[in-house]
Amino acid sequence: MSDVMQSTRFTNQTLANRFALAPMTRISAEPNGTPNDIMADHYEAYAKGGFGLLITEGTYTDDGASQGYANQPGIINDAQIEGWKAIVNRVHAAGSKIFVQLMHAGAQVQANQYTNQPAAPQRSQTQGRATRFLWRSDGMADAKDHDHSGHPVRDQRVCPVGGQCQSRRI
Repeated sequence: MSDVMQSTRFTNQTLANRFALAPMTRISAEPNGTPNDIMADHYEAYAKGGFGLLITEGTYTDDGASQGYANQPGIINDAQIEGWKAIVNRVHAAGSKIFVQLMHAGAQVQANQYTNQPAAPQRSQTQGRATRFLWRSDGMADAKDHDHSGHPVRDQRVCPVGGQCQSRRI
């Protein structure tokens, strides 16, 4: 059995150890998809914390239908590429490697600044509602539901952290 703290090779990269940060949706890019200092601070903190590999949040790849949600980072124009370069430089300076997770939302679009028409291999858009959580100072989360087009629906759930949600009409 190998030691998880020993360096290892992955494809053509040498990683400091076998710890990898799984991708997490962060919704902290600028509204136009440009990666920013908030994101750089986030990824740099994990790199300084000792992770050998960081895998970024889903990053859209075109100015068509690949964006899936608001404040999602992209990698399609000079400003976005420069934002990612700054993040990569900080992660590398802290001793980690970083891979960008390329993503296409398909029919699961919640917000897209380029189009209102999703593009997916299936003929009909999925049904369902997106939920937006708004954290309050009392430790509760207001869950604001939206339909698949992003329009609010007329009910609200209040969810204590770690508890059961209760629906109420608004």
